[in-house]
Amino acid sequence: MDRSPVLAVLIIAAILFTGCTGAPAQKGTVAISSTIPAYSPEMSSTVGLDLVPHYAGPVSESLQYHWTTGYGSFVDWSGPYYRVINLGNNTFTRDQTVYWTYLPAVPGEEPARVVVTLSVEDPKTGNVFAKNETVLVRGDTGYRVGV
Repeated sequence: MDRSPVLAVLIIAAILFTGCTGAPAQKGTVAISSTIPAYSPEMSSTVGLDLVPHYAGPVSESLQYHWTTGYGSFVDWSGPYYRVINLGNNTFTRDQTVYWTYLPAVPGEEPARVVVTLSVEDPKTGNVFAKNETVLVRGDTGYRVGV
C-alpha cells in the first residue's frame, strides 16, 4: 500500500497547525474627534481643526500616532510656548492632539471631502495596534469632522 498521499496530508497539516500556534497580535481601536465645530483659515481664531485620537488597546512606551491626509497638512500647537510647527501631510507624533489646516490655492475650490487616516503604532516592533480614518466635510462655515 502506497502511503505517500497520507504522508503528504500529514505534512501539510503539521505545517498549517505550526503556523497557527503563535499568539495573535494585540489589537486596539482608535476613533478621531474634534472639539471645534468647523474650521476655515479665513474665519478662525485657531490654527486648525483639532483632531483628538481616542485609543483603547495595548500600551507601549514608544507608542506613536501616524497621521496622513491627501489635502492640507497637520500642525503642532502645543505648550508651553504654543508655537505653530508645520508637520506636513504624513507625520508621526507622540502628542495625542494635532491640528489639520489648509491654505486654499483658489478659495472656493477646496475639495468637498478630505480623508484623514490615523494609525497607532509601535516603531520598535512595527506593530500597528489600531487604524481608522475620518472624513472632514466642507460646509458653509468651513471643514468639520463628518459622520
